[in-house]
Amino acid sequence: MSTPGAVRNPHVDTVGHPTGRLIPDRPGADLDMDAILAAAAESTRAPGRAGSTMGLRGCISIDSLPLQILLNDNPGWAGTPIALTREERPQSSILALNREAREKGLAVGMKYASALSIVPDLRARAVPADRIAEARAHLVQSLIAFTPDIELCPFDADALWVWVEGLRSLYTTEAAWSQKVRCSLEAEGFQAIIVIGFTRFGTYAIARRTRARSVVFATREQEQPNGSNNYSS
Repeated sequence: MSTPGAVRNPHVDTVGHPTGRLIPDRPGADLDMDAILAAAAESTRAPGRAGSTMGLRGCISIDSLPLQILLNDNPGWAGTPIALTREERPQSSILALNREAREKGLAVGMKYASALSIVPDLRARAVPADRIAEARAHLVQSLIAFTPDIELCPFDADALWVWVEGLRSLYTTEAAWSQKVRCSLEAEGFQAIIVIGFTRFGTYAIARRTRARSVVFATREQEQPNGSNNYSS
């Protein structure tokens, strides 16, 4: 089978290392790369099916992961105002609040002592870095069931990227995959936003600002700031 033929084959998801070059022992095959790229462009499958668009990736954003860890580690606190603090001392800043705390007028950035004077039943605690690292490692292990390629975001503990390409044999659409992942994470006590697109930055930026639980981009243009976004909840 020729390389352009392999690209067009409906059973092929990815063609890697097409020339077969092995430095310094073997030269690469003399291929018509223009024909290969043209075949790849022609063979891009219909948007909306897992594996349908080359380079498809997803960003999973766990909304305030340290706060969710705090809630999961203290199930008896359910329904009460809770604050995540930087340190466990009165003058420590509040980093995150649950809905009950926000509804009582508290805000991120307040000092814990000040917040406690407003909401006497406020419960607060810091989450150490090693506990966050443990939770992130657990998330990776859970997500392996849905994708073999997972990358932790190096600058945001709430986020990670996953490779969505090539999963069409298991899930009918990217939205179906996203729903399965979100349900799995929710069963473990984590609320997540999932954005499926084409770039790390694009999917991350949307995940941090969208209110939708799931977003799927059919094209690279839609992922751009001025693109036509295809949001689904």
